[in-house]
Amino acid sequence: MHPTQKPVALMSYLIETYSGGGGSILDPFTGSGTTGVACIKTGRTFIGIEIDETYCEIAAKRLRRAEADRGELLPMAMMGEQVPGEMGVHLSRPLGHCIPDPDQEPALF
Repeated sequence: MHPTQKPVALMSYLIETYSGGGGSILDPFTGSGTTGVACIKTGRTFIGIEIDETYCEIAAKRLRRAEADRGELLPMAMMGEQVPGEMGVHLSRPLGHCIPDPDQEPALF
């Protein structure tokens, strides 16, 4: 568990209260992905940034699980790509940390 993880219900309430339906939410400190899960549940596009590769991977798993629970797979994009359609998920590490090592698989999706 991330040290500052919030309940999905709280984030869903805040997102529904303070953003328009179908809007986009940016979380520059994604952590374990709670805001992204809330976005999937409330029909918002999620843009998340996480510097810690371990939490980036945890968030990616949680987002994929939330999509599966919703019954539809939303388009996922790597940093810099366009997300097709009105809804999608974009999760990456900051640009300085996204330059892949040619000998290693990038941890982005």
